[in-house]
Amino acid sequence: MLTTPGDIPINTFGDILAAMERDPELCAEMRRHILGEEILRLPETVANLAQTVREILDVVRGISERQDRVEGQLGRMEERQDRVEGQLGRMEERQDRMEQDITDLKAGQSRMEQDITDLKAGQSRMEQDITDLKAGQSRMQGQLNNLMGTDYERKVARRLRRTAERRLNLRAAEVIYAVVAPDNNTIPDLLSEALDAGRIDNDQIDEVERADLIISGRNQAGGTTYAVVEASITIDRRDIDRAAVRATLLERASDATALAVVVGTDISDADRSHAGDNGVAVIVMLE
Repeated sequence: MLTTPGDIPINTFGDILAAMERDPELCAEMRRHILGEEILRLPETVANLAQTVREILDVVRGISERQDRVEGQLGRMEERQDRVEGQLGRMEERQDRMEQDITDLKAGQSRMEQDITDLKAGQSRMEQDITDLKAGQSRMQGQLNNLMGTDYERKVARRLRRTAERRLNLRAAEVIYAVVAPDNNTIPDLLSEALDAGRIDNDQIDEVERADLIISGRNQAGGTTYAVVEASITIDRRDIDRAAVRATLLERASDATALAVVVGTDISDADRSHAGDNGVAVIVMLE
């Protein structure tokens, strides 16, 4: 027969249970012996496991919530991506239109440059035509001037003999070199003799022979006097200077007096003064 620490006999299993109820230490000791330490720690382990599970569930819920937020964000990102792709599509369309516009502009610019080139070529041809017209007009004007000059020189040659006698104090004046006296060899022969004598050179002969008219007459002493005449409708400084140079050359070639004379219908006061300063006689003959 067994007894408990309080000397209570234990005969049945119920006595054991009653003893365990009366003595918590006995109950705990019995539990340790029957269940073992691992089984005793099982509630704590289960509680810890439950706490761990709760914590895991909390983490899982947090992950799920974050996943829901991420999925929402991904959804919004997909929406934005769709909008961006739509905008990119529209931008590509605008870019295509812009590239087409640029192509059209380049083509238009190319046509414009070709038109400008054609215009420049046309302008160049027009300018050349104008230049040709001006050149033709200049030639026509030169021919007209020559015709007018030649005609005027003929008039002067016909009328100047008597005028020269009065104005230059010459007697028996005659035109010995001019377009109206092409067969008179007096001046060419005289210049050739002067060339042989070394009084004049070929260039100076050419200069004398460019004179419009040369008149020969007798002076008061009975000697020969020449008048080298430049005839121009309007007398200018160039006529005066040419007459002076050619008269000087003829005087050197002929060893006789040679007067410089300009004949025309008009002369400015300044040119008349220039003629006087250079010893050139001025004869105004109205047509």
